[in-house]
Amino acid sequence: MQFGRLSYQDLTSRGWEDSMKLTVFAHRQKEYKNLTVVNTATSKQGQRDLNTLGGASLELGSFLGRHHLVYGMDYTNERVRSHTRVTDSAGNITDGRGNFMDGSSYRTLSAYVQDRFDIGRRLTVIGGLRGGRFEKNGDEKNNIGTFDIEDKRTNVTGALNAIVRVTPTLNVIANVMKGYRVPNLDDVSHFLTRQGTVEVPNPEAIPEKVFSTEVGLKYSGSTLSGSLIWFKNDFHDLLVRTGGTYLGLNFRDTNGNGRRDPGEATILQNLNVGQATITGVEADFSLALRRGFSLYGSYSRLRGDDTVNDQPLPAMPPAFGAVGVRYASNAARVPWGELEYRFAGAQTRLNAVDLADPQVAANGVPAYHIVSVRTGMMITPRFGTSLAVENMFDKAYRFNGSLSYQPGRQVVLGTQFNF
Repeated sequence: MQFGRLSYQDLTSRGWEDSMKLTVFAHRQKEYKNLTVVNTATSKQGQRDLNTLGGASLELGSFLGRHHLVYGMDYTNERVRSHTRVTDSAGNITDGRGNFMDGSSYRTLSAYVQDRFDIGRRLTVIGGLRGGRFEKNGDEKNNIGTFDIEDKRTNVTGALNAIVRVTPTLNVIANVMKGYRVPNLDDVSHFLTRQGTVEVPNPEAIPEKVFSTEVGLKYSGSTLSGSLIWFKNDFHDLLVRTGGTYLGLNFRDTNGNGRRDPGEATILQNLNVGQATITGVEADFSLALRRGFSLYGSYSRLRGDDTVNDQPLPAMPPAFGAVGVRYASNAARVPWGELEYRFAGAQTRLNAVDLADPQVAANGVPAYHIVSVRTGMMITPRFGTSLAVENMFDKAYRFNGSLSYQPGRQVVLGTQFNF
């Protein structure tokens, strides 16, 4: 992976703007995978995926009376190269489709504006709009047929936030937001052949949409600070891998007779047929104790529902959180220390996708309790070191939706240098 980013920021007021930030970036990611496939005959597969992403953004800020305007534009351009080379046991070489549509591209151009202003002494309002244009291109011919994903779309999203200062230390917040996620290249060009099914690209996929609301409290005092937030997200037009069509048929018509014969595979596609809600509550706090000690904690609980099929959303996390005690001194060359306990409850609301994992089907998603200890010290004003023992009691645990377990007991040594 190669990544480069260059930014220029100017905070000088020039009349037409009071701040400016220009950023350009480039991202290049290669993934190579060599596989040995043992079936009726042994073959070797070499998969090569290359993703190149470049872009730029310009953000300006202006103060107009009570109003603070932030506005700008951003642009990205992404290109994909992907292929697979198969060598069979006799040494014959066949080039084929990779994980993605080879030569496909994806471009975005967006403009946005945000206004922050006060109404009286107790109310601050923040509102914003963003308009975007999205263009994808690519085509391929495979053993199923010819697919072209060329498409251009525009979309607008907005947000409105309010902050009410009840007291100098207590704020009430309320936010509403209308957003969207435009399908990426993998969403619209995914192609996969399995026993009995063929997943074909869907160039007609439209953006997924969300309407989000949240209300809560934020407190910031001399010794205690924290927040309590409730939120609800309503999703529409979610992309779901389900039965689709190709050339007007819901199966692969291998012999061209227009009717489904035994052995002809079902067509699958990413279609915008999903609807869901996610509601939740999040809380956190920090309490300063005496002699450099402090106590902190966080807690989150989410509930996700597939409202089309009346079942839980897959891969939803259970209730989880953390609590810890920290010691930090203002004196030079005095070590700091931290003891942290992280926990999660068992997840019993499982979707059929979750239960497709044999380990989940057999054991569910069990609770976990993890203890870690950390310490460190600034040896000089610029240089410091840290030492941590993560997952001290070597517990085996993983997150819902993940096939991999998290690391067991590990010792982590770190260094810090301040310029």
